Amino acid sequence: MGVPLVCFYGDDLTGSTDAMANFARRGLSVRLVLPNVVRERHLSSVLRGPDVLGVAGTARSLPTERLDDEVGPVFEAFRELGAPIVQYKICSTFDSSPRVGSIGRACELAFDVWGPRAIPIVPAQPSLGRWTVFGTHFALAPDGRVYRLDRHPVMSVHPVTPATEADLVLALRAQTALPVVSLHWPELAFYPELAAKERGLVVLDARSDADLRRIGLGVRAAGDPPLVAVGSGGMSYALASTLPAGRRKGPRPRAHRANRVLALSGTCAQSTARQIENAAAHGWVALDARASPGSLPKEACRVLRSGRSTVAYSALGSADEACDTATIEAAFVKTVVAAARDGCLDRLVIAGGDTAGRALSALGVEALEYVAEVDRGAVLCRATATRGELDGLEVVAKGGQVGSLDFFERARGRRRRDA
Repeated sequence: MGVPLVCFYGDDLTGSTDAMANFARRGLSVRLVLPNVVRERHLSSVLRGPDVLGVAGTARSLPTERLDDEVGPVFEAFRELGAPIVQYKICSTFDSSPRVGSIGRACELAFDVWGPRAIPIVPAQPSLGRWTVFGTHFALAPDGRVYRLDRHPVMSVHPVTPATEADLVLALRAQTALPVVSLHWPELAFYPELAAKERGLVVLDARSDADLRRIGLGVRAAGDPPLVAVGSGGMSYALASTLPAGRRKGPRPRAHRANRVLALSGTCAQSTARQIENAAAHGWVALDARASPGSLPKEACRVLRSGRSTVAYSALGSADEACDTATIEAAFVKTVVAAARDGCLDRLVIAGGDTAGRALSALGVEALEYVAEVDRGAVLCRATATRGELDGLEVVAKGGQVGSLDFFERARGRRRRDA
């Protein structure tokens, strides 16, 4: 049983599957485990020889004072495994604040485990419309325009971690006392020299995948192992580009068609609302989980038994303050169990990183294996679960703001030419 080439901790589940996809495109085998595995057993018990081992955590939504208990044990486990590359995977919209999901605190924990060092910070992910230029972060919005993060129509008013500063050096300095500097795109080649003398956080620009590949080479050339890096799926891509191509040969695997798909949406993102409307236009049955959470399992199973797919949602494009999130998420879990026991569930889809993490943990899912990519930022996985009826279940998880308009059709394996 070999040591993984890379270990990463994802601060939410859908971000973790995005990182998984970036490594899998390189032909690398990827196994993703949930935090309960780390708490209950040593990571070596679930290795089974993957090239990349990830832990799909919940740090993005946690109060900063709880990060020590959530992230610290995972970092310690990574150190014991001896992986040469460690990534703390964050969202490409830099979802973080001094009080919730603090990236700065996560970096302090990395210092505690691996000692003072330069830690490269790369939130940019051009493939998803997120760029960092001269230290300022920009993101594509649902209206098709690009905004500074602190003027973004979604991220600037995020209900938990509103973006109040687009200059990432200033944003990080509000979260940590560690030194924070930036290195801009004309100077990316000088990262190894900067890292040799820097003991703190270094925010790196990235405008394109070519910049990410340059960053990958630079951070791998700097310092003694292990390399400890922080970043989005863009950083995962940068790191993967420096690794030997994996053993997987032939064309990239594709998701087969599934007929009875249960989708659960716990996000209020406008992008997902439009995706749900598109799914309904293509024959999916949309169920408002707020109307009667207790009857959701029965209603969803009725639809699935008829051979159709269904998407149950807790919001359509805006937050519902009267919505009891805990009650609805409990109904989501009961619905999955009921459908699986009834034998009418071919595939599970979950929209919303926090919802996905909590639901899969409650369902007893311990690990996810990469199967195929279904859309940008969303992959099809096979679950390992303690519940027998859920072991081997096919799962797709995505963040609220990512995915094509026809995401749900793609998630059930239907491609445009099938329409």
